[in-house]
Amino acid sequence: RATLGIGKTRPAENEWHHLSLMREDLVLAQAGFTALDEKLRRFCRLLATAIPSSSDPARRVKPVTSTVSRHLSAIVEKLSLALREETLPVFFDPDLEVVIALESLSIPAIILGPTAEKVSRKRVAFLIASHHFLAASGATEGSGRNAVAALVERIEGIMRLSAKERSAFLQTIRRKKNQEELGALMEELGAPAASLLKTFGERLFLASLLSAFTIIPDPMQVCASADESPAHLEVPDSAVANAYSLAVATFFE
Repeated sequence: RATLGIGKTRPAENEWHHLSLMREDLVLAQAGFTALDEKLRRFCRLLATAIPSSSDPARRVKPVTSTVSRHLSAIVEKLSLALREETLPVFFDPDLEVVIALESLSIPAIILGPTAEKVSRKRVAFLIASHHFLAASGATEGSGRNAVAALVERIEGIMRLSAKERSAFLQTIRRKKNQEELGALMEELGAPAASLLKTFGERLFLASLLSAFTIIPDPMQVCASADESPAHLEVPDSAVANAYSLAVATFFE
């Protein structure tokens, strides 16, 4: 098994290399992404650059280091290697009441709470990996399905803006190049039907689980995040069935 050395397992160097080269396009294809979904995902990434930091200076949010939590820091370091990221935007908030949440700290960031130290290492690693995908897709609040729902709601709100309001909104986007690209996407996308945005949200959530699965290939973690059971392997289009199909296509073909 190639599982980041979580628990008693320690992958060999060639397994690290294989995992680090997992192609995102395979994940998106397995999740059923269309050209429209790709554009909406890019749209969300650009939207995130307009969101100001939500951090209160009085809060005690700190980057996850060995000083803050040796347990969590070790997990983040291994994930950074597997994801080929020099530094993952993972922070610790001693007042956070949930295990994990997304927030804008000038960039989309992953926030861990004290309860993250009480769940299994594998579970925390899977949650960080799946939320890393969501953060990279422009999600900036909530966790799991709630984060995706908030993102879709934000898209709908932006699409309802008048021409004058859109022009003013584009001025809040950092970098002129991003303003121009977002403006072009807004013109191209128009006002997607609510059903299309809902489907995009479902595919984005699935893709986040599949992305994490390529790093922590444990179907039980997919089940836990998707509120499924192993029996869902027999259910077409379930998250765990898609994870199995991705594993077969990626690891065994």
